[in-house]
Amino acid sequence: MKQAEHTNMIQLMQAGYNDLKAGHTEQACEHWWKLWQAIKEVMRTEGPDTMEAFDEELTGGPEPVYNWSSDFDMALANLSDEHSNWAERRLAFCSEYLASSSDKDDYNQWNRRQTIAEMHYKLGDAPKGNELFEAYLKENPEWGWGWMAWSDMYWLFGEPELRDTDRAIHILKQALEHVQEREERTEIMDRLNTLYIERGMTDEADAVSKAQRAMYGEL
Repeated sequence: MKQAEHTNMIQLMQAGYNDLKAGHTEQACEHWWKLWQAIKEVMRTEGPDTMEAFDEELTGGPEPVYNWSSDFDMALANLSDEHSNWAERRLAFCSEYLASSSDKDDYNQWNRRQTIAEMHYKLGDAPKGNELFEAYLKENPEWGWGWMAWSDMYWLFGEPELRDTDRAIHILKQALEHVQEREERTEIMDRLNTLYIERGMTDEADAVSKAQRAMYGEL
């Protein structure tokens, strides 16, 4: 990496953090979008060809690229709710970052997958969002937060026209067939219990509450 390229990228990263601290989220994301384009260009023309290796080369900044990528995604999330152009950029960033990463099983990369699927719903392509969640969960059926995110698209955080509590319940019940980690099972059951109560399905809600108590050894 040339020194001028290195300096430019560090300056763009720092400018974004300065803007974010001052409450100027969109301006921060403009700087960071330029940073992302610069990163891609260096990787394309000079290498290295993975984000993990690039992170080791871009030193001296306010954050490692790994940490910055999560901060950028969070800032993009704040803008995506109101601006479809930023939703499109968020989808592009997460897709490109995931494709450039060598460690596809890293925690952050599963977050990227979740965002990629969610942005398709946000941008009006629910069938593609469903296809992605199905593929991701076939690959990793114990990904509890993935099941919950999928169900949320039809209930908690989805677009109003997609609201379908029957489908949300079905997804959460599927999740309980696969997810064994206790904290994630608890979160799934909490969502399922809330949905049942919202629907007036008191017997089903009581059964979920009883199962939760049994999981924790309570009467």
